Amino acid sequence: YIVSPVKNYEEWLKYNNKHSQNKTTAATNKSNWAFQGPTTSLGGYAGIGRINGIGFHPTDANITWIASAGGGAWKTTNNGVSWTAMTQMLPVLGTSDVDIDPLNPNIIYLCTGDRDASDTYSLGVMKSSNGGTTWDTTGLKWTVTQNRLTNMLVINKINPNTLLVATSNGIYKSTDAGVTFIQKQTGHFKDIVYHPTDTNIVYAAINNASGSAQIYRSANGGNTWTVVTSFSSKGRIALAACAADVKTVRAVVTTNSNGLDGIYTSTDTGKTFTKTYGPTGCNGDLLSGDNKTTATNCGNQGWYDLCIAVNPTNVNEILVGGVNTWRSTNGGTTWTLVTQWWAQLAGVKAVHADKHVMAFHNLIANRLYQGCDGGIYYTDNPVSLWNDMTNGLGITQFYRNAVSQTANNFVLGGAQDNGTKALANGTWSDPNGGDGMDCQIDYTDSTIYYTATQNGNIDRVAPSGINNANISNNIPGKPKGPWITPYIITPQNPTHLIAGYQKLYHTADYGDTWDSVTLARLDPGQDVLHIAMTPASTSTIYAIVNSSSKIYYTHTWVPGNTATFSSYTPPYSGNVSDIFVDHKNKDHFWVTFSGYGNAQVAEYKAGTWTKINTNLPDVPVNCITIDTTNYYMYIGTDIGVFYFDTTSHQWEAFNNSNAMPSIEVTDLSIHYKKGALWASTYGRGLWKSQLQYYGKPPDTGNFIQMFPFANNIQRVFPNPNNGVFNVTINAGLYGNKVIDCKLLDMMGKIVWNNKQQSDADGDLIIRTQGLASGFYILDIYNDKEKVGRQKITIE
Repeated sequence: YIVSPVKNYEEWLKYNNKHSQNKTTAATNKSNWAFQGPTTSLGGYAGIGRINGIGFHPTDANITWIASAGGGAWKTTNNGVSWTAMTQMLPVLGTSDVDIDPLNPNIIYLCTGDRDASDTYSLGVMKSSNGGTTWDTTGLKWTVTQNRLTNMLVINKINPNTLLVATSNGIYKSTDAGVTFIQKQTGHFKDIVYHPTDTNIVYAAINNASGSAQIYRSANGGNTWTVVTSFSSKGRIALAACAADVKTVRAVVTTNSNGLDGIYTSTDTGKTFTKTYGPTGCNGDLLSGDNKTTATNCGNQGWYDLCIAVNPTNVNEILVGGVNTWRSTNGGTTWTLVTQWWAQLAGVKAVHADKHVMAFHNLIANRLYQGCDGGIYYTDNPVSLWNDMTNGLGITQFYRNAVSQTANNFVLGGAQDNGTKALANGTWSDPNGGDGMDCQIDYTDSTIYYTATQNGNIDRVAPSGINNANISNNIPGKPKGPWITPYIITPQNPTHLIAGYQKLYHTADYGDTWDSVTLARLDPGQDVLHIAMTPASTSTIYAIVNSSSKIYYTHTWVPGNTATFSSYTPPYSGNVSDIFVDHKNKDHFWVTFSGYGNAQVAEYKAGTWTKINTNLPDVPVNCITIDTTNYYMYIGTDIGVFYFDTTSHQWEAFNNSNAMPSIEVTDLSIHYKKGALWASTYGRGLWKSQLQYYGKPPDTGNFIQMFPFANNIQRVFPNPNNGVFNVTINAGLYGNKVIDCKLLDMMGKIVWNNKQQSDADGDLIIRTQGLASGFYILDIYNDKEKVGRQKITIE
C-alpha cells in the first residue's frame, strides 16, 4: 500500500497541464465534492488523525503549523480555533516536518513522506516563499524508484539560508535556502537537532545502523560527523537540547525489540553520553502502553512513536512520548505518568495514543505542544491539564467506507488508529476504537451494521433480538486475517456474510455461527484482500489475494458447504487492487490494478479481456464502483476520483473546479437513494458528490416509465433486485404521504401489496417476501391516484 508521491506528483502535473491546454469532448462534469469530515472528536481515546511535525511562527504565538501523516500541511492563526489546509492544490502528501524561517515567516519548508509509518515515501523537501500559498520542489528531491524518506529539517537561526535535513539516505546540507543540497553523511537518520546557541554544533541520530542506532555529532555546522556512542542492539533514538543549559543533551533510546533501553544524558555538548535512567526488565518501561503509575509491561512501538522534549527554561524537566507521556522534574531520575491513552487511571488526562512529536513553544514559556495519532494537544501544566486543539483539522486516514441504503444520512468509515467513525444526520461518533478497518451496513436495516479492527476482529451492532457481539470470535479457530480483513454482506440475503482471512468463511445468522467456504488458502501463503459477489448468482464468489495478479472464483458454492475455486489471470502486469461484478451477469466483472505502468482498469466478459485506461494518468487505481442503474463507472486513484465518460469514451477527472484535493482515494460507495458518491481518503477524511448521472438512465429497458406525469420521475433501485428495493417519487407531491404499493405479475394479477408512509424526500423501502424470480409491474398509488408504473426484476 506504500505510494510514491514522486510519481503521483509528476503524473498530476502532466495531467493538469494537458487538460488545461486541450479541450475534450467530455460531457459536463457534474461533480460537486463537499468535505464531510470528520473535523471534531471527543478527544482522548478518540481522535482525528496523525500529526508528525509542529512548526511555530517566530513572532506570532497564535500561528502554528502542523505536518500530518497523510493530509499535508495545515495552519492555524488563532491557536487552534480554526485550521486551514495549506497544500490544498498539491497531490496530498504524507508529511513529517514543517519549519518556518525565523527571520522571514513567509518562507516555509516541508519534509514530505511519512517518517514514522512509511505509509508514503518522499519526493524530498518542498518550499513556499509566500506563506504557503504556492509550493515548489527544492534541490533535495527524490526520484520514483528511490523510495526514500525525508524525516526532519532544521534551520540555522543565525543564517536561515543554511538548512540541514535528516533523511533515510543520510544528512544533507544546503547553504542557499534549498536551491542545492549536498550529502554530508550516509545512513538512515531520524532526528537532527542544533545546539541552542552555537550553530556549529549539531546532533543527529541514526536508525538501526549496522544493527544498532547511534548518536552523531558535528562541530562544523554539519559538514562532517563523528559517532559519539557505541551502542549495541539499539533500535531508535530521539534527541533534545536545552537552552537553559546549552551543554546538556538528552536522548531516549529504544532496544531492537522497540522497548525502552534508557534515557541518556550528555553534559559536554554531546561529546559523551551516560545512561541516567533505565527500566528493570519491563518494570519502568516508559514506552509501554500501561495506564499505570508504574509501567510493568515492555513497550514495543519505539520504532513508530518516540519523542522527547526538554523545557528550555528548566533542564531538569524532561518529557518522553511513546504510547503515553511521562515526565521527570529531576533530570530523569524518576518519572510520572502525565497522559494515558485510555481513561483508566484517575487524575491522569486521557490523550490519544502514539506520540510522534513534542515541542516547547518558542514564545510562550513552559507551553508544550504534542502531536499524536489523534491530533495536536498543548499544555501549560502537564500534570493536570492538556488542551485538545485538533478540532477543525480534516486529516483522517480512512481505509474503507460504507453507506446506508435505507437511511438518508448514515455512513461508516474505518480510520487508521482512530477507530470506526459514524456520520449520522450530520454528527460524527466513534462506535469502535483501535485501527478502524472494513465496515458494512445491512442494506435492508441500517440499525444492523458491522465494524472491524486490524487483522479481522469484527464486531456487530444490532438491535435487541440480534444483539451486539464480536462475531469474529465465533469463527472456528479464531483466525488472524490481513491488516484490512475483507468481509461482505451477501447480495441475496442480509443475514449472510462472507469473510476473508487465510481462508473464506460464511455465516447465515449475522455472524453467530460460521462455516468454511474454502478448505485451504486459495493461494499458499497469501491472505484474502477483497471479496465480491453478484445478485445474478447465489453460487458465485470472487476473491483477490495479496501479492497476486489472479482472480479466484467459484460458480458452484452452496451455503454451508465448501467450494472449489478456479482462477483467471489477467494478461496485464501488476497486482489486482479491487473487483466489481456485474449485477446481471456472474461472468462479467471489472478489476483495478495497483502500481505504475499497469493496465489500471480492465474488463472481463465472455472470455475476453479489455483494457480500459484511456486518458488516465499513470498512478495506482485503488478501488472501483459501478452505478447498477446505468453502468456508469467510478474509480479511486492515488490522486482522486475519475469516471468513465460515455461521450468521450475515456476517463475524466471527476473533480469539477478542483473542489476535492488530489488525494489517495481508498474506497467508493454509492447512496442510490440520494444519487450520491462517497469517497474515503487516506489523509483528508470523507467526501461526497452527486453522481455524474442520476435519474432516468440512458438505457430504459429496466425503467419503463408507464405514466410520465409532468416533472415526475418514479425511480426504483436496485433493479434487478432480490425483492428488497427503494422507490423514489416526487417529494413535493408525495413526501410524507401514505403510499399504496402493488406488484402485478405479467398477466396483471396482484401478487403483493402493501401500504406505508413515504419519508419527506418521497422515499420508500419495499420489502417483499416469497415472490418467485421473474418480471413484475410495480404500481404506486396515493389516495387512489396512480403515481406511476414501472417494470422490475426480482432475481
